Amino acid sequence: MCGPGQAAVESADRANAAPPVGVADRTQPLPLSFAQQRLWFLDQLDPGPPEYNVLCPSGCAEKPLVGALAAALGAVVARHEVLRTRWSPVRTASRTR
Repeated sequence: MCGPGQAAVESADRANAAPPVGVADRTQPLPLSFAQQRLWFLDQLDPGPPEYNVLCPSGCAEKPLVGALAAALGAVVARHEVLRTRWSPVRTASRTR
């Protein structure tokens, strides 16, 4: 699309754009998301179910390079906050840290 129609679409896109995601205050425990609340509740009913533990066996022809594997996993964990999240029970609810 070219011309005035394109400008109108771009203007509408800018007007409807969501605000940028801000950095959350990490000095206090954060409330759980709705999905985390659901998983926490189900774990309270049946502690430690294996449904969310996915086993992916893979074979290696050679001995793995432990240092390289540790560095790669560390880089993934550093990049994705969800992998650093801990759940800690608080009275009858739960919070993340």
